Amino acid sequence: MFRKTSMNSINERQLRKEISVSAKVKIAIIGVLTLSFATLSATPSFAAVPTITGVAPASGSDAGGTAITITGTGFVDVGGTFPTSARVGGRPCIPVNFVSATSITCTTQSGTAGAADVQVTNGPGEVATLTGGFTYIAISTPTITTVAPASGSTAGGTAITITGTGFVAGATVRVRGNLCTGLSVVSATSITCTTSAGSAGTGGVLVENPDTGSSLLPNGFTYSAGVVAPTITSVTPTSGSTAGGTAITITGTGFVTGAGVRVGATLRACTSVTVVSATSITCITPSGTAGVGDLTVTNTDMGAGLLAGAFTYTTSADVAPVVVAVAPMTPEVAPVIKFTSAQVTCSLGKYSQTPASVVYTLVVGEDAVSTHFSNTMIPTWLVPWAGKTIDFGNATSVSATWDLQSAWKGKTVSCLTLAYANNATGSTSSSAVVPS
Repeated sequence: MFRKTSMNSINERQLRKEISVSAKVKIAIIGVLTLSFATLSATPSFAAVPTITGVAPASGSDAGGTAITITGTGFVDVGGTFPTSARVGGRPCIPVNFVSATSITCTTQSGTAGAADVQVTNGPGEVATLTGGFTYIAISTPTITTVAPASGSTAGGTAITITGTGFVAGATVRVRGNLCTGLSVVSATSITCTTSAGSAGTGGVLVENPDTGSSLLPNGFTYSAGVVAPTITSVTPTSGSTAGGTAITITGTGFVTGAGVRVGATLRACTSVTVVSATSITCITPSGTAGVGDLTVTNTDMGAGLLAGAFTYTTSADVAPVVVAVAPMTPEVAPVIKFTSAQVTCSLGKYSQTPASVVYTLVVGEDAVSTHFSNTMIPTWLVPWAGKTIDFGNATSVSATWDLQSAWKGKTVSCLTLAYANNATGSTSSSAVVPS
């Protein structure tokens, strides 16, 4: 016979004595029933809580493909129980490469332009978020329509102009894989630069904006092993004083940085030569012999172009002065305008008698810039004619000087002189283009 034990007959204190607890098994004997309860052998492993301290780089293309490094703490390798995963802008950043517990790398997918959250997740639910930790940047994709000139020497040094759309400051240019130097993003539709040396052959011209937007013009430029001769189509102005100092602009093709210019019957070298682009050069004429002369442009590879009869040197007598008053102050020679890198000087022309005082007025385009007086002997009735600003400091009896302004470059300036003596006046003027 088995003895039956009623649960109701066992008080609470006695029950506690009869129930033993061990680290492995709890056994309670209730009457003839033996109940076994298995206990947990160990505490389960939970995922570590990650943190994010930084993302580098913090921005990239909205097309994706940016390799980023996320730094923080608590990152877990793929071999762990709860490996770390990452998301940028809600999209998986893959593949995740475990560098250390404080660093992982991955590559972004495409996203919407603007700030995006960066998330790191360990296991099923331990998530760290860096709000706005990465910024998607909309790509500006340029286009290339033309490259001029389309060929140049393998020695490099060819000044080229690239036209198109979407060019951004900081863009780079490669010609057949060779980086263009001296690059200037003139506008969103124009870039100028100078080719580096390259091997003979035809290849593409690549423009790449700072945001990695790029455009390639296949077969856009040809490196020629031989000498590439420039061409000259026009010269402006076509004449100037035998004293020199005339600012001229030469247009054509194939001009290369470092090119030299010669002008006149004796082909004397121009000064202040600037290769503005592959199609434009500016310089100042030297003194020369009266008469018609040629003009040459010689590139650094000795390729040369000539325009016969391009420029005429005129004597002072050939320059027709603008006469305002008659004898005894008749102008005989117009003033001479000369430029330096920082100043423009107007030298007094010849009058029928020596002036007692002179007024110089500089006009840029249609606007009088200022008026300089050679001394205080100027009659008050001349002041309204003289112009805007009275300045005794920059004028002498024979010349006046102004500081060049960058806004004047490429514009026509005129120097008006008004000479005074014995209650008579004479006036004359000259014009010249400010070198670019």
